[in-house]
Amino acid sequence: PAQLFYDAVMGDGLVNHSGRFILRTDHRGVNEYGRKCAAARSYLIFVTIHATSTHCNFRPSVKWIEKYLVMPRYHHWHHTSQKEGTDKNFAIHFPWIDKLFGTYYYPDEWPESYGLDGEEISPSFIGQTIEPFMPKKKSALKSL
Repeated sequence: PAQLFYDAVMGDGLVNHSGRFILRTDHRGVNEYGRKCAAARSYLIFVTIHATSTHCNFRPSVKWIEKYLVMPRYHHWHHTSQKEGTDKNFAIHFPWIDKLFGTYYYPDEWPESYGLDGEEISPSFIGQTIEPFMPKKKSALKSL
């Protein structure tokens, strides 16, 4: 995966989620139509930074840009287990898309809970990292 990202940004093309090239370039960064792929590289860099930032617990906000670009608080409501935020905020970059499809939800506060309803999530980074690899408790397995 790291090599695919490197190849995509450094000149071999634009890669989609399945790892397939959707825009090929040669060693000079020129695509099959003879055009430079600066726009594709710029988008990949933007997406990398934007996706990382929207998943951060970064509390300061830039109010004027929140209307036009998905920001951390907006995207956190997509991951909440609170009923009012369930099935909301699917847009990757632009909140107007959620407005168009009726899935927009953006209150002034941050969500209080995340994950599946009733699921306990470790408050620590290490706990959240290793939890998926730990055996499930028998009581949790019975509810599946």
